Amino acid sequence: AMWAFFKRIGVIGSDNKPTSNFGQPKQIYLQYCRAKGDQRSEESILAEGEAAIARVRQRGVPIAEGYGEKTWHLQPALDQEIRELYKDAKYCLWTEWESNYLKSIENAVVIASRSASRVDYVYHPTSGERLNAESISILQKLRKSFKKRKPQVQVVVSDGLNARALMDEGHLDAFLPSLYKNLSSFNINVSRVPLVIRNGRVRAGYQIGEELFGNAESGIHGIVHIIGERPGTMHRNFSVYITAATSTNWGRPGQIDHNITRVVSGISNTAYKPEEASIEVAAMVSEMMKTS
Repeated sequence: AMWAFFKRIGVIGSDNKPTSNFGQPKQIYLQYCRAKGDQRSEESILAEGEAAIARVRQRGVPIAEGYGEKTWHLQPALDQEIRELYKDAKYCLWTEWESNYLKSIENAVVIASRSASRVDYVYHPTSGERLNAESISILQKLRKSFKKRKPQVQVVVSDGLNARALMDEGHLDAFLPSLYKNLSSFNINVSRVPLVIRNGRVRAGYQIGEELFGNAESGIHGIVHIIGERPGTMHRNFSVYITAATSTNWGRPGQIDHNITRVVSGISNTAYKPEEASIEVAAMVSEMMKTS
């Protein structure tokens, strides 16, 4: 049925071989419009398709048009682009926190997951979901240091699958100060001691909430977890996972999970600008602290 469809729209010829329309999305768009009864000129429809492709490419999404020497070959320029994306993805995936960068994060306390190494973290995902014993001890000391008034919100930063998404200039260094500023504008008491996890995943942030806020006192407490996204787009984006819950629920190990977490993603200086994203994140935190 698909083969007959391809022949009907002119991608495959009567000789069962690819035509000049093979791999041409604008031609497919033309056939789509015609099937809907669009009577505009072919030139107008193709120009509309060209503009749509340009908009998508401006967002960093590659689109193939035509092919190389063989029908299964990408055009040389696109082939090179895809290979560069793959190369950058591998580089980002295996990059670890740089010591000098960690020192540059004001008041940061560095902890670690149970992953024995970056290899262990990538190959065994669950190892990055729980904190090691030393980190638990650090959190217990931090909890005691809060004394009577515990912060409403704790900021956590994890490398995730892309530490470069945070260390690149104009990323975390731009987002974090702006986040603190915007949270303060909502009169939210946020800890100024960001917790930075080596080889951390989203659920490691939930464990931090359990240790810091579990059965602490009445009220709602939140974790704002900044984490590197999956690499492969060249944008090197990071996400922010926001979780808010009562101290009673934080005090129940395993109770807090993704089902009550909201996320803002695609943040970088080439996508969703960090300063702009921080405004949305702060507003979301404020809303969740009232309703959770």
